[in-house]
Amino acid sequence: MKRWLQVLLSVLPCLSLLQAGDAGSPDEYEIKAAMLLNLTRFVEWPAAKMGAGSAPFVIGILGHDPFGRDLDKLLAGKTVAGHPVVIERLSSAGHPEACHVLFITRGERKKLDEMGADLARSSVLTVGDGEKFAAAGSVVGLVLRENRVQLEVNISAAQHSGLVISSRLLKLATVVKDGA
Repeated sequence: MKRWLQVLLSVLPCLSLLQAGDAGSPDEYEIKAAMLLNLTRFVEWPAAKMGAGSAPFVIGILGHDPFGRDLDKLLAGKTVAGHPVVIERLSSAGHPEACHVLFITRGERKKLDEMGADLARSSVLTVGDGEKFAAAGSVVGLVLRENRVQLEVNISAAQHSGLVISSRLLKLATVVKDGA
């Protein structure tokens, strides 16, 4: 099982080709969980955001958690740039600006509009779950189209957040503009 997971994580570029729902293949949120972790390999955060070597790398989930315990299992013992990964499930009263990655569920789409500028100033990689998130100002959108999870990246939102997105990731994604 562990070897299978390593193989899955190493083939992020191919994940968009997997069809969710086929017998034996990962479901939509297993793929999205793997993508959340793998996105961290293709993004550079400002040094000030990363903090000291022992500081946690925080992946937040805003809204109803669609991953269940799958994300916890996947991220157990993982590190990003030497920082231990911690998952925070946030309520509307949480502090999303403390996250490095913030997964925003479909039901919390309006929160992106409310928090967008604060999150950008805090160098948070916002990842929206569904259509039009990237066009609305999220850095990344994970979109299910034709039973495939696809990436949308808003380069302008990344730049406003002080994040550098690898050209390797951009080759795999659809690049969108604000409001497009």
